[in-house]
Amino acid sequence: MPANYSYTKTSDGFHVIITPASNIQNKNIRSRITQQTDYGINGGFFNPISTTKAPTECLSIAVTPNNTHDTKANAKGNSRGTAFVYTESNKTKIGITRASSVTDLKKQMGTLITYKSIISGGSLSLKKEEEAWLEDLKDIEKFDLNGTLRYTDSTGRTGLGFKVVNNVWQVYLVVHENATLKQLRNYFIKQDCFEAILLDGGGSSGIQVKNSAGTMVKYEQTRYIYNMVKLINIT
Repeated sequence: MPANYSYTKTSDGFHVIITPASNIQNKNIRSRITQQTDYGINGGFFNPISTTKAPTECLSIAVTPNNTHDTKANAKGNSRGTAFVYTESNKTKIGITRASSVTDLKKQMGTLITYKSIISGGSLSLKKEEEAWLEDLKDIEKFDLNGTLRYTDSTGRTGLGFKVVNNVWQVYLVVHENATLKQLRNYFIKQDCFEAILLDGGGSSGIQVKNSAGTMVKYEQTRYIYNMVKLINIT
């Protein structure tokens, strides 16, 4: 049976895992999700060099400390929405900023806190008006809204939302098989998340997790995943 997280699929098609921030980490897999012990969702953006060969270049920060295979910088140098899990005063917390590399992140946030996991994608800017949010994606984060993000299209979508409940920092790991970017953003707004980021979508969106009955739930398209946001401490 699942422990330390909950999974639901909403009536409008969102796969949702809710778990404490201390229960997630990145895992670099460069493959499809194949291990039955890997529970979580797909991670950051990457270059899809082939539909049959694993990607070799990540386009976003994806770091778990002490993992030598992690990607520590956005390959294009763009400053994009970045979430980081860290410990402070023996409490696991979540921060979010725009960063182009780990060096950039630590310059902004400092080196005194202990970083547990860092992953970037794109800002969802839940407190901003929709027009201002889209302008930031285009002008600051340098996304092609009609190309890379296909923001008006219904396609696979993945995101991370953040919320504090009863003084516990929680993460919402969300995947939808066929939604617009606005629908993904609005989901997090309706959940009263204080902030959220988007991760790779389209053919990259995927989830693998057990539901409350202990049955494996898996959704995955045909392309490779570079890294995943993985649940730990599940037993």
